[in-house]
Amino acid sequence: MKILFVYANPLGIPYYDFGIGSLASLLKSKNHQIELLDFTFGMSLKKGVKQARNFNPDIILFSSRTNEFTDVVKISQALKQELQKPIFCGGIHPIIAPEDSIAHFDGVCIGEGEDAILELVNNIETSKDYTQTQGFWFKKDNEIIKNPLSSLTNSLDKYPFPDRGIFDYKKYLRARNYQLDFITSRGCPFKCSYCVNHTLQQLYKGKGNYLRNYSIPFVIKELKKLKTQYKIKTIFFLDETFNWNKARLREFSEAYKKEINLPYECCLRADLCDEEVFQYLKDSNCYKVDIAIESGNPTTRKELLDKPISDQQIVNAFRLARKYGITSMSYNMVGL
Repeated sequence: MKILFVYANPLGIPYYDFGIGSLASLLKSKNHQIELLDFTFGMSLKKGVKQARNFNPDIILFSSRTNEFTDVVKISQALKQELQKPIFCGGIHPIIAPEDSIAHFDGVCIGEGEDAILELVNNIETSKDYTQTQGFWFKKDNEIIKNPLSSLTNSLDKYPFPDRGIFDYKKYLRARNYQLDFITSRGCPFKCSYCVNHTLQQLYKGKGNYLRNYSIPFVIKELKKLKTQYKIKTIFFLDETFNWNKARLREFSEAYKKEINLPYECCLRADLCDEEVFQYLKDSNCYKVDIAIESGNPTTRKELLDKPISDQQIVNAFRLARKYGITSMSYNMVGL
């Protein structure tokens, strides 16, 4: 099948979309023909519609965050008018607001997309009733068909790593001073009230382990390939909590130092920081850590944000960063 992905990205911030990349990689591995409309660098809607018409896809797939949903709908309507092809949307907005999203699409994916999209595409390709695809809601005859989520896979290694080739990825790297974004896990063990992981944990309750990792050998293999393929100065590991598992961090540190050793940035949780963690980070060429404080008021953190981290734990984390010569940055909310 010919499948068109669309990345609206109205703010034009050059961040790679892992959701689109993951599904594109998986569908390519099943011999489907993939193309991307990427609006990141200012492509006009008129040009995008022309590109889509020339590709003539069988189906069109969007990924949407909440802040870009209005633009996603606008592009979708233009493509629907021009091509009259089935259009589906996934991403975090349809997951947390499916009732709002389904009004604008033929169907929306309400969870992780890999298994769901393979089932959807297979059903369409074999002329089966695709409205029975698990993990999707569909519109049919003025009704909404609400299918259940399928269970989560325990092993992320069964999926190929995200495809960067469908993007103009060298352009992304140039815009980011050659910093590569990378993810080695999915999910978070914590339930902070302000974070989408809290909602996703509830959504997937009883459906398997929400927090899962790629194996370290699998991660290193992909990084070695990317290091050869692209000019990379630094790496930003976007895992929700890079230091949640100390044994895994040690395994990563040893393998990364030996095989990759590029300077990297990662996100830490303050109450999981200690000398051992920072020694692993320093040994593996970590140059910067991002630590979420969110509020300077410990009562607010504990009672409003469900993040019971003490002032002393926060101070200790930043002191350790300074001790080991690692630049630190904090995330904070204003106006709580």
